[in-house]
Amino acid sequence: MEETNMTVDLLPNELWVRILSYMDPESMLAAVEAWPRLVDLTCNRSVVGTVRFSALTLSEDTLSRFLRAPRAAAISTLDLTNCVLPSSNVVEQGLARCINLTTLRCVNCRLSSRALFQLVLTRLPKLDTLHWSLLGCRDGGNEMGPALNVLDGGKYSRRTTAVRYMYVELVESAVHVHALSRFLPRCPHLRDLHVHVLGVSSCEGCSPGAPTAYGDRPLAELERFTYTTDAVRGRCPYASRSAFIESRELWHLLLGDDEPLVQAFRGYATLCNNVALRVRPRKSRSCVHLSELLAPVGDRVADAMPRMCVTVDEPGQLSAAAVARADRWSSLEALTLLSPLPLNRPTFPPGVGALYEAPLKSLLAACSVLRELNLSRFHFTPDLSCCALLASSCPRHLMALSLPACALAEPNSLEDLGRAAFSLLELDIRGSATTAHSVCAVCSDPRTCCESSLAPLAALAPLRRLTLCGLSNVHSIQFLANCRVRELRLSNLGRRGLCCYVQGLGTVLAARAADLRVLKMEHNALTLSSKLLLHQFAKVYLAMPRFRAHNTADRRFESVGPFRSCFHLEL
Repeated sequence: MEETNMTVDLLPNELWVRILSYMDPESMLAAVEAWPRLVDLTCNRSVVGTVRFSALTLSEDTLSRFLRAPRAAAISTLDLTNCVLPSSNVVEQGLARCINLTTLRCVNCRLSSRALFQLVLTRLPKLDTLHWSLLGCRDGGNEMGPALNVLDGGKYSRRTTAVRYMYVELVESAVHVHALSRFLPRCPHLRDLHVHVLGVSSCEGCSPGAPTAYGDRPLAELERFTYTTDAVRGRCPYASRSAFIESRELWHLLLGDDEPLVQAFRGYATLCNNVALRVRPRKSRSCVHLSELLAPVGDRVADAMPRMCVTVDEPGQLSAAAVARADRWSSLEALTLLSPLPLNRPTFPPGVGALYEAPLKSLLAACSVLRELNLSRFHFTPDLSCCALLASSCPRHLMALSLPACALAEPNSLEDLGRAAFSLLELDIRGSATTAHSVCAVCSDPRTCCESSLAPLAALAPLRRLTLCGLSNVHSIQFLANCRVRELRLSNLGRRGLCCYVQGLGTVLAARAADLRVLKMEHNALTLSSKLLLHQFAKVYLAMPRFRAHNTADRRFESVGPFRSCFHLEL
């Protein structure tokens, strides 16, 4: 031990600073405990300027020991994403010492909304970037009541923040939308806002209260607003209602009195799910009809948007747009194509057939740096092999692909993807949303996307994320046992009233224990009290340190047994 201490003492501080900067917080604390000489060095901004805690291993003790003065004051960027083990009080106490924090990422951690609002308004004056969550009333309590009291209470009622960039994950309910509407006016310097709606919450126990006059002033410096959602909505504008989209208070706050822009956003948000608006210096939007791009002022409609959602009315437009706006496509990083929705005829649009093959190839060839392609609402007829077309046309940079179920109606479709020049990291396969006026005949065909047609997923390169959503012909998930995937998301597979996840779940978890890290399951008939579901978990020796359940208060996992720290389950 003495020889080791001599070696530590011989190394100069400059070298130790370099060594410590590569350590994770747990290793750094262990080094300090072994060699007290290093304590002062761990308070150096070069060492702890950026700190990211591991969601799998972070404990309350580690967090409270690391975020102590004077070390906490040296931290400028702190990432607590998915760290759900430390309690809200422990996180709050640690963050209160990070007085020089400029970037905070705390999405899906247990920090309460009340604590977050109070910290941002009173203890973090330099905060510039904030990523956070409005996930619901945790532990069955009225969380939003105290949070709203902080925003409307006496001593904090007029305080503002320096936040300029914000990302918020929102479980949709009237009270959460209202809380966001009250918090945003406290961020008068906000330039970029991204709201991601996870789904609809059952948290309606706390009243949103009356609007306050403080939220009447629009955000004068807002330049960009982005809306994304995991919620499955139909193509019919009235198929499902959204507290977020319908909030007049929120849209007056973000877009002021520009009623045409507000109405355009609401329509596109309902139909397209993902929308980006540039408010200043010149208005533009990411969602357009292809005919708008072909107009003389088409370059202004989606000006400088790296991500676009385009509604295609006829195949001739694709070829014309690929030539007329070649410079626009060549810089595009993410593209979503939508089938046309005839508003005067509330029926599902006809699928894209063989007439679209050549125009689609021309357009995709023009997208030379495309990394994400979303075709989940661009449906196909059986006479066009979608996967073969993509394999021969998409650039090798493509990393994320979202497909409708009908894109896999042709035999060997997934094998075609496996032979493509690109190597996918994320793959989504989604059935047609089964709402009124929104049924794709090919997606709902009993032969489309059953277990046998999805089995070739195992031949694809290892995926970072696989999403299977709304596939009514999948009645067992046994075929996923051979799929190499890090994050698996399953939503409403099989019949509406019968959850099929219990068929093969234990086999999948046991077979993929080495690489599966995140499992997210959603189904109308999925309950945590299901003995069949618990039996599947009891088959394997896995860990669930990170567990989030929406729309249920039933958490009966005591009988599953001991767990290792390696797995994230979300229901």
